[in-house]
Amino acid sequence: KQMRQGVIHINPRGFGFVRTAGLDDDMFINPGAVAGAMHGDEVNARLLSYGHRGPEGEVVEVLARGRERVVGVIGGAAERPWLGPDDTRVRGPIELEPHPDVEIGQAAVVVIERYPVYSDELPRGRVVCTLGVPGDPQVEVAKILIENSIEEEHHPESVAEAAECAAELSAAERARRVDLTHLPIV
Repeated sequence: KQMRQGVIHINPRGFGFVRTAGLDDDMFINPGAVAGAMHGDEVNARLLSYGHRGPEGEVVEVLARGRERVVGVIGGAAERPWLGPDDTRVRGPIELEPHPDVEIGQAAVVVIERYPVYSDELPRGRVVCTLGVPGDPQVEVAKILIENSIEEEHHPESVAEAAECAAELSAAERARRVDLTHLPIV
C-alpha cells in the first residue's frame, strides 16, 4: 500500500488529516487509526482506501514530535492530577505525577515525558511551572507566549539601546506621554 509522510493535524473530535508537501489532497485519519500521533507530529501514514472524503489511511509511525510543552489548567485531585490542554487539538487530559506544588485549578506548563503509542492512550507529563489563576490577564498573556514559543527575554544590546533612547527624551516629552509599561501588551 502507498505510504505518505507529512504533518498530522488533529481535529478536537479525534480524527485527523495528514498534510503532505506537494500533494493537494490531505489523507483522512479516523480516530482509531491515529495511533500514538498527536497534533503537529510528523508521521508516516499508510493509504487504506479512497472514500467520499478522499484518501483515507492510518498512522503507522511517528517520525518527530510536534510539541514538547503544553499549556493548560490542572484538574483532577491532589492524588491524581492531570492537565487539560488549552489547545483542544492536543490529546488530553495529560496525566501528571502527584506533587505538593501542583495546585488544582491553576494554569500550568507541562513537558510531555511519555507520548502515547496507541489511539486510546493518554500522554504523561511533568509540571515545569505554574502560571497562576486562569483568566488573569497576565496569566493569559504568559500562556499565549509559551504556547507560541515567544521568548520575552531580549538581547542585552537591544535592552541597552532602548535604555539609551529613553534617556534622550526631554522632560517635556516625558510629561506628554502616558506610561503603559505596567500593562501586559502583546
